[in-house]
Amino acid sequence: NLAMNGNGSNFSPDTRRRLLTAVRDCPSIERVSGIDVDALKLSRASEVRLTDTRLGEFEAELLTFLIPHSRNLTKLWGAPFLLSDSPDLAHKLASAALENEKLETFFQFPFRQMLTGQLR
Repeated sequence: NLAMNGNGSNFSPDTRRRLLTAVRDCPSIERVSGIDVDALKLSRASEVRLTDTRLGEFEAELLTFLIPHSRNLTKLWGAPFLLSDSPDLAHKLASAALENEKLETFFQFPFRQMLTGQLR
């Protein structure tokens, strides 16, 4: 069982792509920068807390892969990513959240209520 900690490092796009491929293809990597990759890949987690984790572009890209595939994920807690320098990545992360039909809370936002117009 392996764990990896990028600590919010901002890797080059090529390095991020290679690291993501390694995480996706290596079943023995369980945790990356505090993200329980194994639980999300296997849809074992319904709630994930990333509040004590410093997240960067690599972790955001990793979540764009994990969020749509984690069928039981309903709540993802943590500080929102500051992706003002990466609008494409911010868009990919939001699109990944939209693909997960069960996701109710996306960082601090009542995501599902906002989408369905139930927020008052």
